[in-house]
Amino acid sequence: MPILRYRFDFDEAHQGKPDRIFAIVDSDHPKQYLWQVSVGGDKAASVDYALAGRMLDPVTGGLVLYVAGCGSVGTQAASEFITQPQFLSGLPASLNNPKISIQVVLRTPIVAGVAGSPEVIATHVW
Repeated sequence: MPILRYRFDFDEAHQGKPDRIFAIVDSDHPKQYLWQVSVGGDKAASVDYALAGRMLDPVTGGLVLYVAGCGSVGTQAASEFITQPQFLSGLPASLNNPKISIQVVLRTPIVAGVAGSPEVIATHVW
């Protein structure tokens, strides 16, 4: 499997502490935490981040689709992103080729505990 450009960092050093964060890290800039959510405090987050993507499995040749959020609201937004045509229509038409792999970083506002519309904030295509 290829090493994915965007990955999660769950701040294991601060597990159970009020300053713990979940973040999506860009492997090209691993020291920058541009997309992070505080999960340890009492204050509810107003935004969540997620990853959605697809890639070819090098063993089976089949497509692998994945969605995951820093929190459950981000996961919900990523699931809506890959299943709703209005969100996918903003991606390049070249992605209709199933041999092209993509990672998408999404941002979603949280309103009363519910995901707002996901916004694409970064992509990586290979």
